[in-house]
Amino acid sequence: MKKLSRENSSKQLILQSIQSFFEDNFPVATHTLAHAAIESIRELANSKGILSLTKDLEKSGDFKFKDDGLNSIYKDKVKSSGRSSRRKSNNQKWKEITETNYNFFKHYTSEDSTEFNPGINDLLILDAIQLFINCFGEIHPYMNLFLVWMYLEDSNVFVEPQKSQYEELSKSFPELKLDKKVFLKVLKKLGLN
Repeated sequence: MKKLSRENSSKQLILQSIQSFFEDNFPVATHTLAHAAIESIRELANSKGILSLTKDLEKSGDFKFKDDGLNSIYKDKVKSSGRSSRRKSNNQKWKEITETNYNFFKHYTSEDSTEFNPGINDLLILDAIQLFINCFGEIHPYMNLFLVWMYLEDSNVFVEPQKSQYEELSKSFPELKLDKKVFLKVLKKLGLN
């Protein structure tokens, strides 16, 4: 039997969700792994005053959609989920999108099906990575590579100094473009240590 720390178990969940994301074969597994990583760290993060991007929106007040940065990504994800209601706040919409799928996969309630948008997996992984870094002060090369992916997808996701850091890091991998197969090759070169 092996004893696992919260740090080690959450790191394994994040790394496997990243690998699964780039393999692009099992979006439900990616979604479930990323959510499990967030849940494994969230209590510790909250005790340090760190909020989850996807789980603690109600604590930060209703966010406003802007045409820049993370808010524009959230806006696109909410729109593409097919679950919008004018009466619900943006936070309620986002929570419904993320929680409905997670609860369906985790508990398999009496419902036979759910609407699933694998397009939110990147934000769940981003949230898990940010919680991990803020709680444990460590970043694995897989996590860095995923953050480069997010930078290439939308550089406005990051604010300074991280934006400059990922701009520089993306330059050190000139072969990288927004192609999951290319990122997967780089991941395999890095190895999962």
